[in-house]
Amino acid sequence: MSVNHIYGGFGSWYKGNLHTHTEYHELGDVIKAYREYFYDFLAISNHRRCTDLEGIEEEGITLLPAIEFKGKKNPHMLGVNVTENYDKLGDEMEGDGNYQQLIDEVTAAGGFSVLAHPHYRMEDYWPLDMMKRLQGYIGIEIYNENLIKPHKPKAAHRPIATDVWDTLLSSGRKIWGFACDDFHKWGHLGRGFIVALAEDNSAASLIAAIKKGSFYASTGNLIDEISVYEDRIRISMINESCIKFIGKDGKELKRTCGFTGEYGFVGNESYVRICAINEVGRFAWTQPVFI
Repeated sequence: MSVNHIYGGFGSWYKGNLHTHTEYHELGDVIKAYREYFYDFLAISNHRRCTDLEGIEEEGITLLPAIEFKGKKNPHMLGVNVTENYDKLGDEMEGDGNYQQLIDEVTAAGGFSVLAHPHYRMEDYWPLDMMKRLQGYIGIEIYNENLIKPHKPKAAHRPIATDVWDTLLSSGRKIWGFACDDFHKWGHLGRGFIVALAEDNSAASLIAAIKKGSFYASTGNLIDEISVYEDRIRISMINESCIKFIGKDGKELKRTCGFTGEYGFVGNESYVRICAINEVGRFAWTQPVFI
């Protein structure tokens, strides 16, 4: 049995958000607010343009350039660690449009692509067949806070997309799951983020860690430690949680409650990921361990 995982490195945990809009507020105010919420890194991903971050600094927080590719009728996509100020995604699309071109360009520039909010407006906002055809993106948003819209009760938004993630993983794709607050207004801040295990808080270390999946996604539940061995996976939580071990096709393999949980690999799981929910309903999701 071969176990491939990404949590064996050394470093520290760094909290950050990769989906942040500043079109509606002053850039400096937004950055300062995230630092006050103890964020270590932040990507500014405005619609259709890269924001010039040169010369902008806030002590203790690393800024990453990004863009949200956007079309009126086309699914949105994040490009992170890119600086070219353009959006080639049109408002109309035939077939897969030019997404593959954009993904390839982002990758060539040293960045990475993430498919945004799969359940925005409709269940198949990102068509599954299209997600399977596209190559080179490193993950999808499995949680997006901006899709919680109580003022639009009839809208088909769904913030959690782990069902899509499990479908893609079960088809053989090795992709990561991201959480974000998709900041547009102050009420979004802090309600979805990732925590990266990186050597340090430099942009280079963070980008390298995220690309290889050395992070977990969260809506507020925090992980103390993740340990992966040849025959098992173990997790320790900061707060008491319901800990679920999930495998192929989203099947729940084991459930336990407490501060720690452990699962022994059988060998036919394809992958194992963990979802931990604390007593106030906050989630944490690990990246999959591939069996």
